[in-house]
Amino acid sequence: MSDYPAIAAVDLGSNSFHLVVAREVDGQMQLLHREKQRVFLAMGLDEDDNLSLEAIERGIAVLQQFAATLQGFPAENVKVVATYTLRKTKNIQQFLSLAAKVFPYRIEVISGQEEARLIYQGVARHLHDAHHRLVVDIGGGSTELIIGKHQQHSLLASRNCGCVTLTQRYFADDKLTEKRLNKAIIAAEQELENIAGKYCQHGWQICYGTSGTIKAISAICQDRWQDPLITLERLNSIKADLATANSLSELQVKGITPDRVTSLPGGWLY
Repeated sequence: MSDYPAIAAVDLGSNSFHLVVAREVDGQMQLLHREKQRVFLAMGLDEDDNLSLEAIERGIAVLQQFAATLQGFPAENVKVVATYTLRKTKNIQQFLSLAAKVFPYRIEVISGQEEARLIYQGVARHLHDAHHRLVVDIGGGSTELIIGKHQQHSLLASRNCGCVTLTQRYFADDKLTEKRLNKAIIAAEQELENIAGKYCQHGWQICYGTSGTIKAISAICQDRWQDPLITLERLNSIKADLATANSLSELQVKGITPDRVTSLPGGWLY
């Protein structure tokens, strides 16, 4: 074990915090431990981009759990990054100050471009094909889109819109109608408008999705069509079901957990 020291990566996302512990053995990463905790940070952002005390406390509680897991890890073996919500919030110092009291590792708040780059590198490390590929990651507060081949990316983009932010903006009062879904679709299209031409011109041969939202939609496809592939036809079928639910609280979707259902409308839009 001493020949292969363990390393840890912590992702402080807008929806969930993730901890992964691994070690490199003969050039391959060997997973040792994984934790995922839902924190819903993005739901705690107010209109002035201040993070509520309740959301901060949820995040700090999870960091305390992670600190217990990582007890004894040297600082140089732990990489911690924070994404959309923590880079957007104006009271980030309040969060970081409280975090420092329970979590002894440096938290790096990364840009959207860096987040996109890291997402692509994670995909490229595990998928070894010769295609030009589009990688899409739908987070709670932002969505990253990357085109690349092998280990090299060609285009990177991070849009300030995710499954939680869209759900809050259009379905916060629990109402779920086709009219609202269509308004939210237009908003998502506007977010992508200034990169769509460049991406389409560059082109890609295959698309990969990452993040919990895409996994959830894939799970719905598996349950309904016995196939995890996400297609436009299947997305339109899911939309029809969303439009007839009338409210988020009434929405029941086989194949995914209840906590994921609440952010499904916003995630489906992308």
